[in-house]
Amino acid sequence: MNHRKSDLWTGADCYDADDELHERATSFYASVNCDSVAAHCILLRDGVPCTLSDNYSIGHSNLVRQIVFQDGVTWVVRLRLPDLPTTLGNRETITGTEALEIEVASMKYLSSRTSIPVPTLRDWSLDCDNALGTPYIIMDYIDGLVATEMRSQKGCPPSMVGSPEQDERFQIQMASIQFEMASCRFSKIGSLTWDPQNDDFDIGRELVTGKGPWTSSKEYFQDAASDAFEKCLTDPEHELHMSRSLTLPLCLTNRDFGAHNLLVNDDFQIVAMIDFDGIMAAPVELAAQFPSLTGLQREAPGYVPTNRFAIERVGMAKPKLTHYRDLLIELEAQAMTAARDSVADSEETEALASAGFPSAPITPLSMGGRLFSDIASIVQGLGAYASRQEHVNDLYMDLYLKLLKEKGLHKRQ
Repeated sequence: MNHRKSDLWTGADCYDADDELHERATSFYASVNCDSVAAHCILLRDGVPCTLSDNYSIGHSNLVRQIVFQDGVTWVVRLRLPDLPTTLGNRETITGTEALEIEVASMKYLSSRTSIPVPTLRDWSLDCDNALGTPYIIMDYIDGLVATEMRSQKGCPPSMVGSPEQDERFQIQMASIQFEMASCRFSKIGSLTWDPQNDDFDIGRELVTGKGPWTSSKEYFQDAASDAFEKCLTDPEHELHMSRSLTLPLCLTNRDFGAHNLLVNDDFQIVAMIDFDGIMAAPVELAAQFPSLTGLQREAPGYVPTNRFAIERVGMAKPKLTHYRDLLIELEAQAMTAARDSVADSEETEALASAGFPSAPITPLSMGGRLFSDIASIVQGLGAYASRQEHVNDLYMDLYLKLLKEKGLHKRQ
């Protein structure tokens, strides 16, 4: 008998019984009208009968259940969970409806404009005024577990995804996805929007700040810094003005990219990317970040480990970080060569040459080369600061004030 990876979904059991997240998951699960969900899916398939799985998967924002049709076709329905700001915090400024709209637009864009594997959308609703009574997305089921769960199931160490060979292949696949997203270009910063009437894409408000779109990196970083810790970066203009991303096209990135949002099979081969509300058109520094929960943890700039375990952790991570950077640089070099061959005499090349990039066609802006840059560190700190852990906040505040002083940007005495 063939078992699906969805058989391993644990539902609310991933939380302690007295946890508020457990209560939210179980209460919401009980409130879902399974007959309405099944009836709606039967209509979408022109009368083919279906059933819903009893087990389910749960995340911060969605509850997922499997839909199995009589003819073997399998879908999933992602139901938007009620907000729980007391436990999860207000990490998103925009509404749940707007976040779902970003996910739909991002899935549409990735499936039509890239080769990145994403589930096929079947239906969605952005509000509660529907047959299911809650915002939802219905999409094809892809048989896989997120890499973090598969790693746990197989007893892998936290710094590895499978065996060394599997971990290497996983990193290559991750780098390819990150590179392909960064190859998608835009003239504004913000989250994707989609016009179904014209089947066209644009850039709108961004998920975390609720602001945008922006037309320059400077404006974006000012708003992002203010949103994270009330202008901790006192005067970033000087270094940001030196960034090439101010004068070149902006690229696509997923700020929540990592092992927790990549479905893998038993051999840790990536079969799909999931969860898309973190996708946005952004300065290259936002794209120049290491994937999370993959053993690619970059420490804060200036951090010096003092205990044995921290020293070992940093020592083990360093060659992996360098290797992943080299993977991205290699992909960029291959794209550069191919692009030069195809547009060597184009107006596009001439325009880039005048901006200081002789014979350089449009590429992902040396994303790999920026992974260890100061500005990439600032972006990393914005995300870390949003976790609202006092010791993390203090660490980054101290280190970035030091960085500002070293760069001559700290004007206050």
